[in-house]
Amino acid sequence: MLHLAVWGVLTAMFRPLTGEGLWEEVFERGGNYAAAMSLLVLSGVGGFSIKGWVGRVSEAPELTRAKAIAMHWILRVGTALLLVGHGGYGVWMHKKVWLTYFSQLGLDSKTVSDLNLFYVIGWFEIALGFAVLFKPLRSLLVAVCAYKVFTELLRPAAGEPWWEFIERSGSYLCPIGLVLVDTWLRRNPDVDASSRLVRATAQCDYNKNDLIRS
Repeated sequence: MLHLAVWGVLTAMFRPLTGEGLWEEVFERGGNYAAAMSLLVLSGVGGFSIKGWVGRVSEAPELTRAKAIAMHWILRVGTALLLVGHGGYGVWMHKKVWLTYFSQLGLDSKTVSDLNLFYVIGWFEIALGFAVLFKPLRSLLVAVCAYKVFTELLRPAAGEPWWEFIERSGSYLCPIGLVLVDTWLRRNPDVDASSRLVRATAQCDYNKNDLIRS
């Protein structure tokens, strides 16, 4: 899990050094390393012992509230990055290969240019990314997953190999993983916080009764 997380970040960061774009090659691959990082948090770090790092992960690692909160933010930021990064590539880079994807929808280059679809789709994805970052609603995350699956399926439809679709599986799994983590958090509220609330309420009632008696 550590290898997946570190290697995912490093390979993304190395791409701009070879002249490739920052938007799609680093930000858009947020799903790749965010998914791995969340699995690393779930499985737990190995500490300072070699055995702890090379040991097999339990089939049902313990999910604590602290782990779930960390996973929430990793998946939340990762999902936002992959959307903003891909959208930025459309707005500022105008990658020509997108024309082959538009053609699968029956849109030629003239139509794409006339309707400014590079900008429209790009800004739409950037808006989706910021929406996930500020308010990751369950319906929004499911829609993001469906949208990414549909748009990435245009790659094999345009003649690209299927591994291009498979390689981007982190883009589909991050929003769904965020839904699952948030569902667990809602079903497992903070017991300590609830206890403090109960004690505070009881104290308020006690003070109220004491005031009435006075």
